[in-house]
Amino acid sequence: MGPGRGSFMWGSSTHNTRIKRLWVEVATQFARRWRAFFFHLERLHGLNRHNPHHIWLIGERFLAEINDDCDLFCENWNTHPISTCGNMSPQDIRFYSISKYGKDIREFDGVHPETFNRYLGVEGDVILRLPGQTGAGHSEDESEWDNEEDNSHDISLEEKEDCDLDEFEGSELFERIQQEQFRILRDRIAANLRKNVNHKPVKPPRSQIPFTSEESLAAFQYYLDEVQKRGLFA
Repeated sequence: MGPGRGSFMWGSSTHNTRIKRLWVEVATQFARRWRAFFFHLERLHGLNRHNPHHIWLIGERFLAEINDDCDLFCENWNTHPISTCGNMSPQDIRFYSISKYGKDIREFDGVHPETFNRYLGVEGDVILRLPGQTGAGHSEDESEWDNEEDNSHDISLEEKEDCDLDEFEGSELFERIQQEQFRILRDRIAANLRKNVNHKPVKPPRSQIPFTSEESLAAFQYYLDEVQKRGLFA
C-alpha cells in the first residue's frame, strides 16, 4: 500500500471500518440535515441550484453556519470514546502518542510520508546547483557568485535541478530559486500522479454575485442584518 503504486483491496474489507463509521456519523450528525434543508428550499421556496446568483446567496447566508456546524462535529468526534482503544478519545490517543513518541512536525500537513521520501529524500530538500558548480565540492572563493560585479543573477532557473540555498538565504536569488524549486516539485508530483486519475474533475457550481455595485451589496447586507435582528428570518 502507498501512493503511486496502484494499490487496491481484494476481498472483504476489515481494516477500514473506522473510516466507514466516521462517514456514517458525518452523514447523520452533520451533512444530512443540511442536505434536507436545501432540498426543502428547492421544493418550497424556489431555490435553483443551477442559478449562480442563488449559489452565491447560499454561501453568503449559510456558509459560516455550515463551517461552525462542521467544527462542532469535529470537536464532538475528537472527544468521543472508542471502545476498542480502552475508551480513549481520538484526542486522548493523539496526546498519548505525542507523549510517548514525540510530535511529528511537517511543513506540509496531509502529505503522505512516502511522498516526501520519494521527492525530497531522507537528507532533506533537493539541492539546486548554480552555474559553474559541479557537485563535487565548491568553496566560496571558487564560486562565480562571489564577484560583486556579477550580481544580476540572470539565470534560467528552468534548467537548474539542484542548488544549495543556504549561501544565498535572504537574497532575491534565494527567493527566486526557492519558488522555482517548489514549482518544479509540484509539477513533477502532478505529472506522476496524473496517470492515476481516470475521470474528469467535478466542476463546482458556478457562483456569481447578483449585485452590480458596492452600494447595492451594502444595502442588501444591512437589511438582511435588520431582518435577522428582528427575528423575522432565522
